[in-house]
Amino acid sequence: MILLAGLLGAAALPATPAAAVHGAVPGDFNGDGYRDAALPAPGADVAGKQGAGAVVVLYGSRKGLSATRRAVVTQNSAGVPDTAEAGDAFALLGGHGLGWVI
Repeated sequence: MILLAGLLGAAALPATPAAAVHGAVPGDFNGDGYRDAALPAPGADVAGKQGAGAVVVLYGSRKGLSATRRAVVTQNSAGVPDTAEAGDAFALLGGHGLGWVI
């Protein structure tokens, strides 16, 4: 939980549907040829909304995943439908978010 809390400190970035940026590497969200990881944080607070949820994307590189190269995607991110609301749990699979991001 502490790891995710630290990762959630990243600035939220606009979201692009993964299908639009996939290269030849599955799980490559930014199209740089390296696998990335999406970490769900359904209990994350967003803009004062408790449990609105977020997805933290750690970008991969030749050396592996990077905790410093990351994006935090919420329902308040550009390109994501709806807005963050308390209790949304955005990152839950089958909910509003993770299935859309991946």
